Amino acid sequence: MNTIEGNRLIAEFMGWRLNIVNRPNSVIQDRIEKEYHVISPDGRLVQSCSTTFHGTELETKDNILKHLLADYGWWGKYHTSWDWLMPVYRKIAEIGLFMMTNGYDKLWLEKSKEIEYAVLHEETPHKAATLIAQLIIWFNKNNPQ
Repeated sequence: MNTIEGNRLIAEFMGWRLNIVNRPNSVIQDRIEKEYHVISPDGRLVQSCSTTFHGTELETKDNILKHLLADYGWWGKYHTSWDWLMPVYRKIAEIGLFMMTNGYDKLWLEKSKEIEYAVLHEETPHKAATLIAQLIIWFNKNNPQ
């Protein structure tokens, strides 16, 4: 998993959404013009833009995320900013408390302890962000809801 994919997983876990739609009547040779909308966790439209990409939906999404990270910087600072990462850590702790009191998987506890160690001992948030993204992958597969 690369940094952009990890940041995408964390952002979606925190409630951010990246919606991509084809623009009507927008076929340009073999490319389709797309419009993307970045939606904040509280439902506000934060960014909207039209762009033309060649490739699959996933390739388009990856290209848009690279564009957002390079040009705007705010989408995907989880691997470089403790300010961005700490609310994620708090949410994980809250979910962990719920899961532990309701008898769910002990693996959550093990993984969250690794994250806690990284948060407390690493100089940069990159390792903690990577561990959090891995936990989110596990959570998405095993979510008891």
